[in-house]
Amino acid sequence: MTDVKAQQPVTISVRNSQPGTPISPDLWGIFLEDINYAVDGGLNADLIQNGAFEYNRTDNPRWSHLFGWTIAQQDARHSTGYRDVSIRTDEPVAAENPHHLAVRLTGGRTTLVNRGFDGIPLTAGQQYECSAWVRTDGADVTAIAELIDDSPAAAANETSPLAHAEVTIADSRGWQHIRFTLDCAAATAQGALRLTVAMADSGNGNDCTDPGARTACTINATFRIDWVSLRPCGSDGSPRLFREDLVQALRDLHPRFMRFPGGCITHGVEVDNMYRWKRTIGPVEHRPHQYGYWGYYQSFTIGFHEYFLLCEAIGAKPLPVLPVGVSCQNTAGGVTTVPMDQMGAFVQDALDLIEYANGPITSPWGAKRAAAGHPEPFGLEYLGLGNEDAVNEAFRERFTMIHDAVKREYPNIAVIGTAGPVPNGENYEAGWSFARTKHLDMIDEHAYKSPQWWFSHLDHYDGRDPNGPATYIGEYGSWSNMQISALAEAAIMTSIERNGNTVRMASYAPLFGRLAHTQWNPDLIYFDNEQVMPTLNYWVQQMYTRTTMSHVLPTAVDNAPRFTPAPRDWTGLRFSSVDQGTFVFSGIRITAKNADGTEQTVTSPALTLTGAGTALDTGLKVPADEYRIDFTVRRTDGEDGLIIDFGALTGSDYFRWAFGDWGNKYYILKRVGDGLQDEAVPAYEGGVESNIDYHVTFEVSGQGSRVRVKLNGQPIHDYQDNSAQTRFVAHAGRNTNGELIVRIVNATDQPQYITLDGDEPLLTSATHGTATVLAADWDAGKPFEPAPVRPRTVTVTADDLSSWQVEPYSFTVFQLPQ
Repeated sequence: MTDVKAQQPVTISVRNSQPGTPISPDLWGIFLEDINYAVDGGLNADLIQNGAFEYNRTDNPRWSHLFGWTIAQQDARHSTGYRDVSIRTDEPVAAENPHHLAVRLTGGRTTLVNRGFDGIPLTAGQQYECSAWVRTDGADVTAIAELIDDSPAAAANETSPLAHAEVTIADSRGWQHIRFTLDCAAATAQGALRLTVAMADSGNGNDCTDPGARTACTINATFRIDWVSLRPCGSDGSPRLFREDLVQALRDLHPRFMRFPGGCITHGVEVDNMYRWKRTIGPVEHRPHQYGYWGYYQSFTIGFHEYFLLCEAIGAKPLPVLPVGVSCQNTAGGVTTVPMDQMGAFVQDALDLIEYANGPITSPWGAKRAAAGHPEPFGLEYLGLGNEDAVNEAFRERFTMIHDAVKREYPNIAVIGTAGPVPNGENYEAGWSFARTKHLDMIDEHAYKSPQWWFSHLDHYDGRDPNGPATYIGEYGSWSNMQISALAEAAIMTSIERNGNTVRMASYAPLFGRLAHTQWNPDLIYFDNEQVMPTLNYWVQQMYTRTTMSHVLPTAVDNAPRFTPAPRDWTGLRFSSVDQGTFVFSGIRITAKNADGTEQTVTSPALTLTGAGTALDTGLKVPADEYRIDFTVRRTDGEDGLIIDFGALTGSDYFRWAFGDWGNKYYILKRVGDGLQDEAVPAYEGGVESNIDYHVTFEVSGQGSRVRVKLNGQPIHDYQDNSAQTRFVAHAGRNTNGELIVRIVNATDQPQYITLDGDEPLLTSATHGTATVLAADWDAGKPFEPAPVRPRTVTVTADDLSSWQVEPYSFTVFQLPQ
């Protein structure tokens, strides 16, 4: 990485004699979406996967109704079992989730094993509650629940169960809810729940749970089971709702609010797949399972009521988001909309949600909240409508219906609109225009950008109208778990905080990622069955939330280091495949414009690219500040697109054109900086078809400050950006206790020596403060791993502030008493 030379000293002057500008008390929060198995398999303490037998191959070819279950294993550990099972839907526990397992017991016993999500972690001395809905017709049945060590070592040694309990189920009494209490004797990371069922007695004195008595047990009986659950118990013996270590990781972030449940799952894949909150409250058996936007099932065991409870548990204000009758714009089938004559239900959903959260127990929905065990109101203040929607007439019409109805009935509820998925472009501008026209309370804008972009656009949130719609940055991040991304986030957070009178709220995304089950990374917190792995990005968030400001103070930085990027005064050209397929390239040439106005053209012979994940470098290296690249490409077979890299390819700053990205649906020009790619301009809709010639032109000037892309002579992209990067940032304010908080981001490769002063003394000889520092190499930190370092805190004195060394690639927070 090209960086700066050390300059010293840097003077940071704080106007600490002034009261400062008040900022939002709800600035820093979290966004919890059920992506990456964040809820089922994550926060949800239930250790069983597919306990309701509702997975199905219609949604995923790999998933039958028995996914996650093993039945009648023929080995010594799981016993010789009798396997006569079926999935039935007649006379279910709940019509909303009708599928259940039926076992015909004509002899012996049947064993069911569930290994949860990658094995069930079991703790020695921990009590667990296993519950299920069961019924038996034809005979009394004995059901045995056992916790077992399912590891290969335990299998070889035929170890005994770690816990055992059994119950007799009476014949012909309909569905019954049974519970087993299981006290685990030993620990294992690869545990399983084993359920064994058999007729309790054949009528001739034989014990049908004994394999040796199987031939004597000849009475026909049917046993049915549904809604199997296994939860660890708390100290009071009650089963836990949430996984406590993940909740603690959220609690340690001290969030002021929590946005939920999405995100893309809010508006779903299509109209019928939208997240309807009323389906997620009440008895869990009556909450219909749903295949979620991110490719796995949602049991809704954690529904809206539980999200509200989680907010209480971590001290965060709830910020629910509801769909506005428009599906996600990025799905394969395109946008679908709810017919206007059916929108009344969506309007009523919003009104009823507010009553559910805030209404008295004498109101219909307040009574439902009380019946769920929470008579006190949840104190809802915010309501989000929509998420990253295409801001067109269909959206505006439907949004207006819901918004206006909410404001008529509940004028004190702050309604939050949406401005699309990126911080620029058509939907962004349309979203903001609509928000101003409607005089919305707040608008939600999202920004997943590279460190390079953030360091170049630290003024993105400056100058916003304090009398217009406030800003909520509902999703933001910096494309990696490396230290350089964490520092970019720390830098833009100084801008967010500095503009905290117009930017009211902000939340990083995504929040959780389960190892081996992520659909998106980077994430803030990774986890598996036993570990919670905070990232460098997480520690930056916590360094802010533990020192939340109430007022910001004028701060001046003199002699700050300047970042000088490496020159991009040459270009190469490289082609890479996305999937299986063959691409043929011809007419490859680079035309460089010399300083005297003359041109020089370099060509390459025709090339063929074949196979998935392969790259083909043309070998061209042309010195130029201004140049044009031309080539013709034809895909002869395959179904996906192509990636073309150009610019100073051996450096850390060049360009990438995705010719058929996101499932061959878009053309996207990207800029690669610090090894991380990012959309340079909004995506252009289009894909690649086979056996068609495409002529591609890249026109580059100012060493990449302007890039134009043409396809068959038609302009596709026009990128212009010569913004300078600011990689040293300082900012100050006060918290509610009057303490002075100073934040310093040094995203350079040199230590920076600073003098920190104020127009009044920051410390006296009798007082001291603290400095908390997060420092690491720029590329330290990886996805799916815990942060390689954590923040460290040291005591500082007045003398320290007069000459302090800010470490390379570090984030520092000073906390100084009043």
